[in-house]
Amino acid sequence: MLTNFFSKTNPVNALVLGILFCSLFFTSLFTKEAFFFSGTMVLKNAGYLLSNLLFLFLSGTALYRSKLDNGTVYASFILILFYGLFPSAFQSVTPLLLLLLWTLMYLRILDLGLVMTPDRILFDAGLCVGLSFLFFKGALLLILWLLLALLVFKKANLRNSLICLVGFSVPVWFFFVYCFFVENPILFHNLFVFESGFDLCFYKSKVYAIPLLVCFSLNTLAVFAVLPKVLSRNTSFRRHYLLLVFMFFIGLGMVFLTSEKNGSELSFLFLPSSVLIATFVDKSSKKWVKELLLFGLAAFSVLWLLL
Repeated sequence: MLTNFFSKTNPVNALVLGILFCSLFFTSLFTKEAFFFSGTMVLKNAGYLLSNLLFLFLSGTALYRSKLDNGTVYASFILILFYGLFPSAFQSVTPLLLLLLWTLMYLRILDLGLVMTPDRILFDAGLCVGLSFLFFKGALLLILWLLLALLVFKKANLRNSLICLVGFSVPVWFFFVYCFFVENPILFHNLFVFESGFDLCFYKSKVYAIPLLVCFSLNTLAVFAVLPKVLSRNTSFRRHYLLLVFMFFIGLGMVFLTSEKNGSELSFLFLPSSVLIATFVDKSSKKWVKELLLFGLAAFSVLWLLL
């Protein structure tokens, strides 16, 4: 049932996914013990809702352009279900801002295989990394992801790497000028002071341990089942799939580098994880396996949100 319904991209599916996300959002909102109505609270949550919907739209656009979804909306459906497993991602400022910048960067990178001189693409991507770095120091890992993208799309050379670094340095330079004019050099110095965030004790509670175990198990199964077939074919799909695998590990690194963990940082893994699992679902030749995974994950997400 779910397999057939989400096997094609159409306006009805988009509407259903939008309703599903809003249902999960408001369920999470109204089940909070500290929730209360006020003008400020309504505006604040409206901003969260619209920002998350924008992220979902940009993610869907990126998947459609990369052809990784193969004309389905499995990935978008699974991405939304992740919000039910980790509801703290609904209301997060810095992670959500980073997700929007990362997705915009991803959209630009998708054009690497379509142009001969990717100067503007690489500059824009580096600019997104620089802006992200101003808000979260762990975003420096995105430079590594950008360089890996150059390798994947066979655009790696010294010139292109320098263009990425120039784009990265522009917002950092403007921030330095701002600190100079307000006579606060310590603020700029603190930008390069990195704090350790490798303490994972926060995730030992069953609130996070169980859904994390489920997600990592599904990702491991998906990668080991699909990756050998992908590597055996020299196609554009292989390049885009490898880019998402690298995105997963970069997102994992950003989770580790988050100094103050509250669960919202796990949203860095939402997009790559949803694509990896959705690809496994799409490539599976047995319909009952597809139905079991989609139904099981949907039921688990809703029940976990309500508990």
